[in-house]
Amino acid sequence: MVEITKKEFLDILNDFKGDILHQFSILSEDLTTKVQQVAEGVSNLNEKFDRRLDELTGMDDSQHKDIFGSY
Repeated sequence: MVEITKKEFLDILNDFKGDILHQFSILSEDLTTKVQQVAEGVSNLNEKFDRRLDELTGMDDSQHKDIFGSY
């Protein structure tokens, strides 16, 4: 069995902690990027739906004018 000193053990733990923090940083940056991409996609879809809804509302209004405009 290999014995290590308290200082060596603490150094190993600090290195391990550093590795975990580094990996967490990488993962959190990746996750943040993906969340931003999803948010942009939702925003784009929202704008597209708004435009389409405006088109449909305009069509509906013009059809009503055509039907009721002659009275």
